[in-house]
Amino acid sequence: MRTALLVSVVLLGLLGLGAYVAGGAPGPKPAGSTTSAVKHVSTLKELETLLAAHPGTVLVDLGATWCGPCRMLAPILEEVAGERSDLAVLTVDVDQSPEIAQALDVRSLPTLVKFRAGRPVARAVGFRPKALLLEWLDASVD
Repeated sequence: MRTALLVSVVLLGLLGLGAYVAGGAPGPKPAGSTTSAVKHVSTLKELETLLAAHPGTVLVDLGATWCGPCRMLAPILEEVAGERSDLAVLTVDVDQSPEIAQALDVRSLPTLVKFRAGRPVARAVGFRPKALLLEWLDASVD
């Protein structure tokens, strides 16, 4: 029993989930935060404007503060946004912006929508570790 608990704690630490389990996982930062590489979007008009303005790939993360997998994904998105200058990462709290969730037909959280040239080209639902997220982002679209 002790061994199983120790293995679980070690695995959670290796996966970076220890803080989440302890209740200290970072959630989405408040709108207007200037220290984040991720842009928080609160209106459909703002989202449309940002999508039209960015010539490359835009990743839109739709989640909620109460959503555990969304909270696990938040620091990964921060890392990716900070590392990739070719990518814009936008995040939406669906509880505060239900019109965006409706427009993008969100049914589960977290939902990631990849846009290129202002058009949605791929969608993913659920948590993804960083390596799988990067693989998905770099996948070509037919």
